Amino acid sequence: MRKILIALFIGLFLNRSASAKWHIVKPGENLSVIANEHGVSLKNLAMTNSKVPPYQIYGGERLWLGQLDLMPERIAKASHYGDGDGFDGELTASRKVFSQYGNIMAHRTFPFGTIVSICYGGIRKEFVVEDRGPYPHMVGKGSYNKLNARKFDLPSGAAKKMGLGTDLVTYKVIFVPK
Repeated sequence: MRKILIALFIGLFLNRSASAKWHIVKPGENLSVIANEHGVSLKNLAMTNSKVPPYQIYGGERLWLGQLDLMPERIAKASHYGDGDGFDGELTASRKVFSQYGNIMAHRTFPFGTIVSICYGGIRKEFVVEDRGPYPHMVGKGSYNKLNARKFDLPSGAAKKMGLGTDLVTYKVIFVPK
């Protein structure tokens, strides 16, 4: 009996501490209300959860409320660019020179200067967001398949060293400029 009570107590404690960092979106909620309710800034809540205006969220979606450095790793699709496609040596969206062997990567919404740690095939590298993209592949008549949408474009040289073509990677945002 005592072991059961201890197990229940530990389970409740772990569940409570885990849920303190996440918010499950209820139908009708918006990002601003959630930020106010939990005492976090709207900007940080949006950035941590990869949201851009108009901040579309959906019932049942999980939002990370904790600090960015404590955010768990996530999984997303990544690809690469810069090898024979004309981008090597060109200016990025942030006006930096792109090198297919460098650490500049593209993301559609993260602020320029954001540092992201990417892991694939047991190899972990850090990249700096200095370009925009990747852009979704169009499917059918003007729509795109969200399930196949890529989140990151890495420089082709670094991607090849990691063994990455287009595949799922684990990532963690480790720095966001102010």
